[in-house]
Amino acid sequence: MKKYIGGLCAVLIFANTLNAQWQQTNGPYCGNIYSLAVIGSNTFAGTWGGGLYHSTDYGASWTTANNGLTDIIIRSLAVNGTDLFAGTSSQGVFRSTNYGENWATVNTGLTNNQVNSLIVIEPNIYAGTWGGGIFKSTDDGANWTAINNGLTVNQIYSLAGSGSDIYAGTYGGGVFYSSNNGDNWIQVNTGLTDLWVYSLGIDGPNIFAGTSSHGVFLSTNNGTSWTAINNGLNYKSISDFVFFNQEILIGTSAGGVYHSTDNGTSWSPINNGLTVSSVGALYYSEPYLFAGTSGGVFLSTDNGDNWSDVNNGMLNSKVYSLNANTEYLFAGTFGGAVFRSTDDGVSWVRVNEGLTDPDVNTIVLNGSDMFAGTSGGGIYFSNNDGTNWSPINNGIPYNAFINSIIINNLEIFAGTNGQGVYYSSDYGTNWTAVNNGLTNLYVYELAELNSDLYAGTNDGMFISTDKGTTWTQINNGLTNTSIRCVAIYSDKIFAGATGSLFVSSDNGANWNLSNTGLPGRTINKIITDGENLFLGMDYYSVYVSLDGGLSWSSAYTGLLGQDVRSLFVKDSYLYAGTNLSGVWRRPISEIITDVDENPDAIPNTFNLEQNYPNPFNPSTKISWQSPVGSHQTIKVYDVLGNEIATLVDEYKPAGMYNVQFTMNNLASGVYFYRLQAGDFVQTKMMVLIK
Repeated sequence: MKKYIGGLCAVLIFANTLNAQWQQTNGPYCGNIYSLAVIGSNTFAGTWGGGLYHSTDYGASWTTANNGLTDIIIRSLAVNGTDLFAGTSSQGVFRSTNYGENWATVNTGLTNNQVNSLIVIEPNIYAGTWGGGIFKSTDDGANWTAINNGLTVNQIYSLAGSGSDIYAGTYGGGVFYSSNNGDNWIQVNTGLTDLWVYSLGIDGPNIFAGTSSHGVFLSTNNGTSWTAINNGLNYKSISDFVFFNQEILIGTSAGGVYHSTDNGTSWSPINNGLTVSSVGALYYSEPYLFAGTSGGVFLSTDNGDNWSDVNNGMLNSKVYSLNANTEYLFAGTFGGAVFRSTDDGVSWVRVNEGLTDPDVNTIVLNGSDMFAGTSGGGIYFSNNDGTNWSPINNGIPYNAFINSIIINNLEIFAGTNGQGVYYSSDYGTNWTAVNNGLTNLYVYELAELNSDLYAGTNDGMFISTDKGTTWTQINNGLTNTSIRCVAIYSDKIFAGATGSLFVSSDNGANWNLSNTGLPGRTINKIITDGENLFLGMDYYSVYVSLDGGLSWSSAYTGLLGQDVRSLFVKDSYLYAGTNLSGVWRRPISEIITDVDENPDAIPNTFNLEQNYPNPFNPSTKISWQSPVGSHQTIKVYDVLGNEIATLVDEYKPAGMYNVQFTMNNLASGVYFYRLQAGDFVQTKMMVLIK
């Protein structure tokens, strides 16, 4: 099968620890599910960025099961007896012999470590990789051998097999077939009009291929010929198959789950209660049917007629937007759409009715009215605090990616990814592009000051003084024009970039750096609260300025290592939406007190941080901190221990530092970097993917 593609005791614990600096709220519970597996009463979900989750009660509750996993992007899962195998994005295959409690790598002979698909046909295990073709193990994963004779495309999406017959779905090469356990392969694509085969399934003599955009194909002769079977199928990017009780179920990338009771002759959707439409994995263990979506796991006990959200404890949601009114706190997530809390994050409820795009970049409130900007579905509107949604995209291109929305009475502006700015004079009923003079159409954030409109883009800042009719570039002093966020503070404009913060006091005519105290990471969000400024960034999470941006102090204690994508102030708390661990909060008074008591604080421990980005190509940044002055070195090594480069070799006073490392002439793979400062030594791993 193809495996490619969130009680009272909890309330009390959360309430009693609110004064312990940053605290994680109870959600939103969801996550991007790539793969599913079941062993007896144990259910496993492989996620993007959260590793593996384990449930012993059929999804009612989940706990992480990552001990020994060095890659937390789980692309595929397979079961061999009571052994569980996990195929990862960059570290190959891991095996657990105790239901995920511990993991060990089993990669001997596996020369490509992105494993998109795993299947077991006893006594063999097969691994489909991205760039290395197919590997086979005959000894429970201890050793692997490449089996690519006749396989002319080595990027494998999916595998399926029965007996000695094995099928491989590839990237652009269609389907390959082996009749002898993978020893030899032939291409079998007659009638297959889409050669990007995301998923494969076998039901008796019937072979099913799920493609990237042309739906489902059926072969009854071992792939010699294929026929499209898409009657009733409105969404034709197929991620997975499952077969039971004379039924076929398929997961789609945007249409939820479809089923067929006539061997694929006709299809109908079965999505009652399935509030996330992007389905990446399906698994059936009678009577439990699981759907892994971009917004977590859903369960059906009646063959898919009804679904329920089963994500309690799955805390690896991506929260890209936060907003609130007097009654509710809202979180816009990537993959799980919108969540709502009535108790400041103690509990969350998904509110997605009518919101068919699960990737929400921004939420804007105007009284009880809400606007949600999505990553491909344009703009949605709710007039009842998110209970119901409807699209408002008349005039906005199909599949528009909305980054930012601002409202002024009945007028609304929307910044998009690649299509510039759109304007509505009638509260979203109709939209018109307003891009004259806007030479870069990737608009990440919009802001308004004294009736002037500002746009932060991939090519710096633009201003419009006539409601978007014309735009003028205003980049004087901007040394980094990749702007990701914009905020207004009194009469100042702040622009956050990929590694720098800028400020203008003259309506954008001139810009100056405002980086004092900031590490060089991408700034994702800037907000104001009275006299205070807060910004969220990658890894270092949150910084605060109490002097109008002249200097910044860290406010990340308890949150270090999190990529903060969104910030919001509600009821004297600062809320932070993170990239993979939901929503956190901290009292603002506590943040300010810490800064006042430690205005020039230096690190109190040595620490070598994880490089960013990771994996990377070709450059990455390595950051570290030192509580004392010392001679410090940072060196890079390959997996054999050979020294590749020396990045730092000098005396450094106490402080925080970073260095850029570029690997233009090195092969893809795993490397190590080591900090030595006096007697302190720390080593971390990084992955180069070309």
